[in-house]
Amino acid sequence: MAHEKDFHDREVEGDEEDEGDEGASDETESRPPFTLAVSHVCWHWRNVALSTPSLWTTIPVPREARSPYPRVSTLLERSKNLPIDIIVSYGDLDKHEDAPSDADLEILFPMLISHIHRWRTIKVMASEYHMYEFLSAVSGHSVPAAPQLTTLELYDYEDTDNRDTFQHPTLFAGSAPLLTRIVLWRVHVDWDQPWVASASNLTDLALAYHAEDAHPSWAQFSTILRGASVLQKLSLCQSGPSGELPLWSIEPTPGDPADVNAPIQLVRVTDFILKCDMLKGHVLDIT
Repeated sequence: MAHEKDFHDREVEGDEEDEGDEGASDETESRPPFTLAVSHVCWHWRNVALSTPSLWTTIPVPREARSPYPRVSTLLERSKNLPIDIIVSYGDLDKHEDAPSDADLEILFPMLISHIHRWRTIKVMASEYHMYEFLSAVSGHSVPAAPQLTTLELYDYEDTDNRDTFQHPTLFAGSAPLLTRIVLWRVHVDWDQPWVASASNLTDLALAYHAEDAHPSWAQFSTILRGASVLQKLSLCQSGPSGELPLWSIEPTPGDPADVNAPIQLVRVTDFILKCDMLKGHVLDIT
């Protein structure tokens, strides 16, 4: 899976290290995060730190964290009403590794979702099962929209075809109008949802390693790109529109003067990553 790591490294290039991540290396574990350090200088600085919500808006959930998730609860409380950035770092857990249980997830995800109106970034790195549980949680009938969400990154690290039970969830009640970055690795969604099909603020789109039956149709893919008028970065790695080139056309709607098969002009794209043998020849022919 070295090629997947290379692609992932390119995708996350420029991302800052998660300050205070409990899953950090030994080298970084010896250095406490700034928020912890400043709150332990003296009582005065502790009071200053605790009364400054902006210091507590990054909420890491490392693989070793377990219910009742006291650190997560504390950060949610201290960040007050500010937008929050959540990083769930379960990664590719070894089968013999102690993984979060169903009981853990039944506490964690509702805890986070109760603040979904504050989500600015949600990044989940997980195996298939944990990703399934997350998608189920954010697709519940009572889950509201994510009005402040700008970054959605979902990485399913488990290469399996056992995805028949939950292929096309509807996330965030279908609405996350401020999204600027979407990364979906092996994550199957309903491509007609407004948060992806009508993402007018989208500047960065990355799709990777989708099973053939989970690729968006050409009509869906075309709708996504046409709706992303300010797109600057497009990454496709073994993903993209389904079917062969002859199927890449859309039946016009009677009475609609719009040319739905006109060339898609991505005039603002400056970074195009393509790792898909099926698409390369066709894309390189487009001028």
